Amino acid sequence: MIQNFEFEKNIGQFRPTKHAFKLNFVTSTKVKEQDFPMIPEMVYGFTLFDDVLTGSANPDYLIGAYAVSIQNLMYGFRLFINEDLKDIEDYKNRFDPSQLSLVTCSQRLSQVSYSAQPTSEDRFLYNAQVKSLSELCELKKECVCVAVAMITKFLVGNGWIYESCPKCNKKVECEKFPYTCQGCGNESATIVARFGPKSLDSWIIRLGGK
Repeated sequence: MIQNFEFEKNIGQFRPTKHAFKLNFVTSTKVKEQDFPMIPEMVYGFTLFDDVLTGSANPDYLIGAYAVSIQNLMYGFRLFINEDLKDIEDYKNRFDPSQLSLVTCSQRLSQVSYSAQPTSEDRFLYNAQVKSLSELCELKKECVCVAVAMITKFLVGNGWIYESCPKCNKKVECEKFPYTCQGCGNESATIVARFGPKSLDSWIIRLGGK
């Protein structure tokens, strides 16, 4: 049984099977062994190893020996190898020397020193303080905030958007334009649609407001 995978057409110059579609494994893919005797073992027509060895397999599909390669995944940028270990030496010897770029210990130190410089995002997260919504409402000075929340449901009985004044965000109910906002006294010919989801600690956040 396979969970969490990508499903797409089996196209391209080299294909591992004759089937019209293929499954791609992703980071969250899970595979569990299940007993389904009613499903034939070769229902999808995978190329048999015996056919590959005897040369009777269709040459239009993926057959052959390919060199070992390394690709970075997710947030990996460099691969450092301890060249003093025998297993690592054996592993490196499997690569094509013309395609292998080795980072020595001295080069590694210089690269680590360079890559250790924090980015603006790192500096922001380092100085960040975690506060609840109620604590944010008590702040006495302007600051930059990043809200992390989970929307569980929308209370749509009274509508989940409202028309507001573009200056003070107060709800506006008018039949003609221009109008005068009862909250700030601003005269305007436009209104702004704003959202009012209910937060987990019962505070109301008006996105785009003050």
